Formats: sequence, C-alpha cells, structure tokens
Amino acid sequence: MRPIKEFSYYLVGSPFGKIAIVWQKAGRMAKVHRLYLPGISVTSEAFAGKEFPGALPRGCPAVVKLGRQIQDFFAGKPVRFALANIAMEKCSAGQRQILMANYSIPRGKVTTYKELAGTLGMNYRRGAQNVGNALKNNPFPIVFPCHRVIRSDGDAGEYQGGSSMKRTLLEMEGVDMLPGTTR
Repeated sequence: MRPIKEFSYYLVGSPFGKIAIVWQKAGRMAKVHRLYLPGISVTSEAFAGKEFPGALPRGCPAVVKLGRQIQDFFAGKPVRFALANIAMEKCSAGQRQILMANYSIPRGKVTTYKELAGTLGMNYRRGAQNVGNALKNNPFPIVFPCHRVIRSDGDAGEYQGGSSMKRTLLEMEGVDMLPGTTR
C-alpha cells in the first residue's frame, strides 16, 4: 500500500474571513488541491480539516504567492492567477473546459449560465445545468471566478460562500446591484 502524501493548508485573510488553500508537494512543485471560502456558519479551516484530515498549517513560496494574489484581488487590483500550481487534473474534462471558459470572464463583467454554455457549444438548457453544476463544485473559487456567472433572470444565484458573498464580490468589481439581482 502506497503511503498517502501529506497535505498542508495555508490561511489567507479576506473581507469575509479566512480562506484556506489546501496544497500538497508534488515533486518540486506545490499543487493546490482546493480553496475553501469561509461559510455562513463554518470556517474554511473546518472545511479543509473535514476533507483533508491531518493537513498541517504551513505554506511554501508558490502558495504564499497565491495567497498574496488573492489578497490583491480583494484589494481591487487586477490579478491574473497563474494556473501551473492548480491541480486541474482533479477535475473532470468537462469541468476543466467550463472552468477555463469561466477564467476568461474579465473583472467587473458577468455572463449567464446559458451564455457560458453557448460559448462552449452546449445546448442552452442542458448546457446551463452542466455549467451550473461545474461551477457549484468549483474547487478553486476566486481563481476561477464563478461569482461572475449569474442566472438568466439577473439574479446572482447560489455561491459556495453564500449569495450575499457573491453579490458583494460583484459589487467590489463594480457590477451594479439591485436588491436580489445583479442587473
């Protein structure tokens, strides 16, 4: 039986609480396996501990750099997250395709689940559901800005950190918000 490689986590401050970056050494690289946003009633550290029991609190240069980029993002600075250290291989091929399309949505812009499905050549109805499911299970929120994808009726929709966090993120990016909507 092969030994399980040790996981670590690094906590990054945000306006919403601490974000946990779970990573693992992979040869000479650090591979980020998950980003946990703070939940409504659960900390990101608790989420990380549940899914990665025994993970140790520590950083490494690549993960500390990602943490700084996340903080720059929250400070309103333009950030283009590098993907070399993101463990995309943990995602299905379909989810990777959707995440990469989501990655190209610029700061301050939104698109709908249907529109994103259409850009990928998917059937609008079923494609929108596939996009929604892939983004609902986005293991790397903020890096892949799933908060920039909204419902066709203009409502912000659901988000891992809660719909209030999603609306706040969009407002931070300059998207005008109406109560309960994004347009």
